[in-house]
Amino acid sequence: MIRKFGEVLFSGSRLVFWTVSPLLILFVVGLAHWAWPWSNALDVALVAIAVLLIFVLYDVKRFWWAARGVTTIVFLFCVVDFAAEIHSKKPWQFGEDSPLDALLGLLIVGLPCLRYTFAGSFGPRRREAVAANLSVPCPHCAGPISDHAWTMFACTVASDENKARVQDFEGRIKSHDWISLRKFSEWEGTKNNLNAVVLRCGSGGAVLVLWDPFELWDSQQVCSVEKISPAEMSVIEDLIRSTGWSPAPPSFLNDLRT
Repeated sequence: MIRKFGEVLFSGSRLVFWTVSPLLILFVVGLAHWAWPWSNALDVALVAIAVLLIFVLYDVKRFWWAARGVTTIVFLFCVVDFAAEIHSKKPWQFGEDSPLDALLGLLIVGLPCLRYTFAGSFGPRRREAVAANLSVPCPHCAGPISDHAWTMFACTVASDENKARVQDFEGRIKSHDWISLRKFSEWEGTKNNLNAVVLRCGSGGAVLVLWDPFELWDSQQVCSVEKISPAEMSVIEDLIRSTGWSPAPPSFLNDLRT
């Protein structure tokens, strides 16, 4: 439940941003008016969470540090609350403000937040887990995919209202306009998305267009594959930081057939 809530909250949805951000601003202003000067750590933590959340809701990819700041504060709050309840020597039973309730909050809310702080996700990535043994060959050099680094290069929302943008996205891939394609960075956790993944090898590489459905029971599919030359790979590498490459491809590439 906390994982689903967190994924929606950090999805980058404009609806979530314009709905929640005004409430967060009103909360900070109200707390500043009625409780200033803030006399305890809880007030400071709540204000910090609210301010950081505004950055996260605006652009979670750009302000990734704000998202991890939020989850770190929430985790620490759960730990402090659990420690305080133990120190109070209240009986370990379910009830209002008991150590058992605090432990449950730490497990349900705190640990997923701690995971996001270090891993950038609230739970196992359902389509980005690395496979140990991949037998499908690289669509460019025919070598094992498991020997190739990969990176998520671009993405856009695959919705009816975004049809023109999707067509532009696909057109730039077909024309190998990688510089313009890199500017596509729209992704929403509550909608279907198209992702452009780059595989890198010694003799060039490939760009894969992936259908990423919102529904959990739908599978991710490879829509198309574009082989790219060493010169094109050099252009792509200039657009990506050296830390942007993963050492092995995601497991959904098991479904790729050349």
